Amino acid sequence: MTAYTGTVESLRRTFRSGKTQSLSYRKHCLQSLINLLNDNCDEICGAIYKDIRKCKTEAYCYENYFVLNEAKDAIRNLKEWAAPKHVSRNLLQALDSAYISKQPLGIVLIIGPWNYPIQLLLCPLVGAIAADSKAYLNHSAMCHYQPDKDFQLVNRLPKYKDDVVTVVNGGVEETTELVKERFDHIFFTGSTLVGKQIMQAATHPVIVDKESNIALTAKRIAWGKLIACGQTCLAPDYIYCHESIKNELIEELKKSIGKAYGSNPQSSSDYCRIVNERHFARLSKLISHSGRIVYGGHLDRSDLYISPTILDDVSTNDPAMREEIFGPVLPILSYVNVEEAIEYVNDNEKPLALYVFSTNGSFVKDVLSRTSSGGVSVNDVIMHLALETLPFGGVGHSGMGRYHGKYSFDCFTHERSVLYRPQCGEKVQVCQMRYPPYDSTKLVWAKRVLSRRQLIPLPLLYFVPLCIFGFFMAFLLKDQCDDCGILVS
Repeated sequence: MTAYTGTVESLRRTFRSGKTQSLSYRKHCLQSLINLLNDNCDEICGAIYKDIRKCKTEAYCYENYFVLNEAKDAIRNLKEWAAPKHVSRNLLQALDSAYISKQPLGIVLIIGPWNYPIQLLLCPLVGAIAADSKAYLNHSAMCHYQPDKDFQLVNRLPKYKDDVVTVVNGGVEETTELVKERFDHIFFTGSTLVGKQIMQAATHPVIVDKESNIALTAKRIAWGKLIACGQTCLAPDYIYCHESIKNELIEELKKSIGKAYGSNPQSSSDYCRIVNERHFARLSKLISHSGRIVYGGHLDRSDLYISPTILDDVSTNDPAMREEIFGPVLPILSYVNVEEAIEYVNDNEKPLALYVFSTNGSFVKDVLSRTSSGGVSVNDVIMHLALETLPFGGVGHSGMGRYHGKYSFDCFTHERSVLYRPQCGEKVQVCQMRYPPYDSTKLVWAKRVLSRRQLIPLPLLYFVPLCIFGFFMAFLLKDQCDDCGILVS
């Protein structure tokens, strides 16, 4: 028993009642979530701004819009996603009905991080609701303003749909207690260190070929790196570029940052802040012990401000190369042969995202075929996340599982195998061979059938009964036509 047992059991009773199973009810719940975001858009954006100074444009585009888009997509496609999936059968089971039914996992715990407190908490919730799973949301206690003052998700979300979701503001103690409860699935978004308690998360490399549009490459990298002040799970962690373009790339990065945030990013309304003093201290130490600062490096502890910082002359053993940075610090390394970059990527944990910039298709194909990552954007960063038809997730230490769009529905769904057999046909020799006592005749039949045990395509399975039905109807009609004196040629 914990402090959360009562609310978890309340969700379980709702789940077992079956009242939320219908597609219409699930769509109603998803529409309620849409209403929540639309009704409270300004409060959400304002609270996030007070937390890490994330501007309203970024808060709407990367928080509210993501969830709204997911929910609307789920409403449009729920009937198709939830439909049973019929599968091919073999000759032995040609008369059976075989399909996969979509069942909800049950009561799920969704643990969200602080850096994208709406998107990374409510996008999984969309999948859970669509799948008819009931959700217990653990909202990060590191979001200072959002849970406490301006936008109380804890109070407002249940108002819209309290029979399918419960919310708690969870720090370490609360989360430790929560996971003692019997959940059917736990969905966690965060660092590997927290998620598995064994090591740090994989870093996200950017490999830049000499055959690239350097100005555009720099502009896109700078944009992706500095969203939320680098506190994004898909932010580029380091650049590995060809040595012939390194200096030009650094200069273009400086220009892109200057155009976006001005000569003093601290005064820009579009530039965020570090979430707390602990992360500020970690990043400060990382900067002072890694490479050489060639741009930025300005720190203001009282404002939790760290300027966009570029590091050159970085060693692969420097602290900035040994962990996910999660801040506005960008180390740059160079290679003579791309083998060096590929080898370094493969020597470390598989990243959540890999970014490759090149106008040479063979270069891109070579890098992608010899590396592994959760996702890839070619000639851009982060943008593969924006397409709901692409699954989002990691591989190895960068994460387990995937979601977004239909993949969110699948994440909270159990695919139950169902075989329905008719109670007839047992006298057929091929059906008798499985029952003892066995003899040489049954062995001959078994060898004959099993050696030809190929799946029959679904269209053919549907076509054969139709043919039989057609011949049967033709036979009946022929007799009737003969009786009526109608000539049938």
